[in-house]
Amino acid sequence: MRDTELASAATSTPEPSPTARHLPSVTDIFERLAARAGLKHGFVDDTRRAATPHVVDCHGLSRENLSDEPWRFERELTHRREWCEENADLYEIEALRNEKTNVLDGYRFRFANLTVAVFFKLRFDTNL
Repeated sequence: MRDTELASAATSTPEPSPTARHLPSVTDIFERLAARAGLKHGFVDDTRRAATPHVVDCHGLSRENLSDEPWRFERELTHRREWCEENADLYEIEALRNEKTNVLDGYRFRFANLTVAVFFKLRFDTNL
């Protein structure tokens, strides 16, 4: 009789363990932080290039070329990127590499608006 009472009794579900819950991975955390900061994911593809047809190439904007003064490369690139954040609605930044040596030679700034591209070119030196 006792066995039948136990079999028909309602069973309670155990409490979930605090270590058993799903924790986000480091990759998930970084992807959420990047999205919150407005960073774009991955390389500039053909779709993103089509959306930003106006191009300004900054040859010589590289750490190898601007190594004579400490932090000059970082300062130059940061000034350009901050200007883009403030003045351009849609822009992309691509690395330019030498085809023979595959060494970074500069950066290509792509803009959706022609006027913004012209102002960028007037504001910053494009041959360093």
